[in-house]
Amino acid sequence: MLIRKQFLYCIHIPNLFFSYIKVDAGNGTGDEGTFTYRSRYTELNLGIQKHFSGTSRLSPFIGADLLAGADGTHHKGEDAGTSGYIKNYSYDREAQAAQVGIRAVVGFDFWVMKGLYVGAVYRPVSLILQKEDDTTTTSVSNGSTIKTVNPGGSYATLNTFGEVGSVRIGWLF
Repeated sequence: MLIRKQFLYCIHIPNLFFSYIKVDAGNGTGDEGTFTYRSRYTELNLGIQKHFSGTSRLSPFIGADLLAGADGTHHKGEDAGTSGYIKNYSYDREAQAAQVGIRAVVGFDFWVMKGLYVGAVYRPVSLILQKEDDTTTTSVSNGSTIKTVNPGGSYATLNTFGEVGSVRIGWLF
């Protein structure tokens, strides 16, 4: 028996990651390099859920989400590359991508009190379409510059093993 339909929207605050690494030459000279890595991901998620009768406090549901997102990474090294210290070497790589997709959701909400619930959500299957921009890598070694452009592309991913579940807290107005 259907209890209610629920429309959801969610904007994931950008996931930001930053790493700064000092790399020692390891030869006792005190020479060192630096390597930085930055990444970000932002997602907009719109969904609908169909809740079924459970108990007075437990409400199981199924649903679907539409999602759109963007991500990017930036690596930069001075006297360092991805493998460690390299004297007179610099490295700079940047990549961008955008995604759209749909995913199925299943879960339940537990009503703590009138209007307030906590729930668990599992995403068993999703279809994601991704478009990657060209990735540009520039490296300079002993004054020689090499610029490499790897062409971007588009691809689809069908995820059938499920994504990590999540816990949610909500208020029904």
